[in-house]
Amino acid sequence: MALFIVQCVILTSGERWNQERRFILEIFKKFGIGRSKFEDQIENESKCLIEEITQLKGEQFDPNHVLVNAVSNVIVSVIFGKCYEYSDERFKYFLKLGTRQTKDIITNILFVFLPFLAHLPFIKKVYTDMENAGLELHAFVGGIIKNHKRDLDTEIHRDLIDAYLSELRVNENGSSGKLSMLTEFSLTVTIKQMFIAGTDTTALTLRWAMLYMALNPTIQKNVHDEIDEAVGRNRLPKLADKPNLQYAQAVLLEIQRMASISRFGVPHACTKTTTVRGFTIPEGFIVVSNLWAVHRDPDLWPEPWKFKPERFLDNKGQVVNRDELIPFSTGRRMCLGENLAKMELYIFFTHLMHQFRIEGSNWKDNTVSIVDQGRNPKDYEIRAIHRD
Repeated sequence: MALFIVQCVILTSGERWNQERRFILEIFKKFGIGRSKFEDQIENESKCLIEEITQLKGEQFDPNHVLVNAVSNVIVSVIFGKCYEYSDERFKYFLKLGTRQTKDIITNILFVFLPFLAHLPFIKKVYTDMENAGLELHAFVGGIIKNHKRDLDTEIHRDLIDAYLSELRVNENGSSGKLSMLTEFSLTVTIKQMFIAGTDTTALTLRWAMLYMALNPTIQKNVHDEIDEAVGRNRLPKLADKPNLQYAQAVLLEIQRMASISRFGVPHACTKTTTVRGFTIPEGFIVVSNLWAVHRDPDLWPEPWKFKPERFLDNKGQVVNRDELIPFSTGRRMCLGENLAKMELYIFFTHLMHQFRIEGSNWKDNTVSIVDQGRNPKDYEIRAIHRD
């Protein structure tokens, strides 16, 4: 089961993939995902995050849980039609399972291509634990879909699940629907993957952001000064302020380059035999892009190991979006949620910087990471000092 779930999401191609991607993009457009009309929804969650951190009154804490919960509630509002309290134990467990799936995705892909590994004695437990986590996630999402089916209104869609189920009902009635090749099982897998992808990567980028701000107090002060000058202290930053927050944008771009949350892109298969730089790649051969290598290439980024936001600014202090920065991958299969993720990162980051000064808590340098597909930093605690 776990292997099939991975195959559905990562290895799907052809007309099935085209239908699903096209339909999901239509739903994103309908709900205003990644557009200015969705700003209020992200802002409301950002305010909840600020309130949660404010209650700590400057005490040290691990920001991981509150960041994951805040980001997850944004995508959850789109796909599940509801948000969860930060203290909801069932949802916290679901988030934990999702994080586990993200961390183990490379291992999961290995099991897809080399299934015999699951039978080796020293790997069997890893496979079993991974499979159980996948099944639990599948059951959680399946239960939510079941509840949606009970009170489905095919004319009024509360969320992505409603829209998907309505299209499936069209197919059941014999009409030619947009999702004619897909099933309720595909919906369950898609929703699960969207939840994981829409939560962990953005939350992890923000986790790196807090770490880099604590490690670079001068850069953090520059961000504070720019926000104070452009926005003032009486309100939070808006999307409309973005043109006046050039330095903050450059800092976010450098965080994405340094963190390189996804070390590798989604696997692709060659549609025909081709030659690249003298190497022959046969038809059907699986190719995986190395995003990490691009973001650490010294020919592209002088002193690539240094945190230097100015590499994304021109001599007039304006942001330069460089083609070599590809945190959302590239090509036809680049991340569906890129626009949403960019909006979330901007709003959450500028709001946190507007409200808090981030300080490290009895540590010097935690930038040596635990390297996995999600590329987590080591566990750390910070102090968020409210800025008056």
